[in-house]
Amino acid sequence: MAGPALTHATIVIERAYEVPPDRIFAAFADPGGRARSMVTSDDARLAYVATDFRAGGHDIHHDGPEGERPYLVTTRYEDIVANRRIVSVETVSRDDLRASVSLITVEMVPVDPGSGAGTGADGPAGTRLTLTHQIVTPHGDDWAGGVEEWWGLVLDRLPRAARDATPA
Repeated sequence: MAGPALTHATIVIERAYEVPPDRIFAAFADPGGRARSMVTSDDARLAYVATDFRAGGHDIHHDGPEGERPYLVTTRYEDIVANRRIVSVETVSRDDLRASVSLITVEMVPVDPGSGAGTGADGPAGTRLTLTHQIVTPHGDDWAGGVEEWWGLVLDRLPRAARDATPA
């Protein structure tokens, strides 16, 4: 018996931040920083079950709008280079239904915000971030479009979480 047709999408979002890569990376590395960036509306909730931010480690959390059954999100970190990149595989499920499977890459390049390239005399003053999210879902273009919109909100919130983050 054939299931629903699958939709494949590649989402690429770029941002330039006046925050150095070590702080951007710290916001991703810290569960609190991730949560501050990922909760993008007043009715959303996110609860970590487990966090292990390292290559080979896993994050497991529940998220979704208040009052609805939450999604179970499992992230496996495949490759992490401090202040440079994070590569992860993510599955999103609700009950026994798989909502999506994704390969997510976050690349951080140090830049001098004044010139758009290079670094300042005291090190990088800013970050050029590229997020690539390759997703497969049986829920069609609406699901993939929602993921892209959500990432845009997360990345807009990231500088605030990064300014509060403590680099390792």
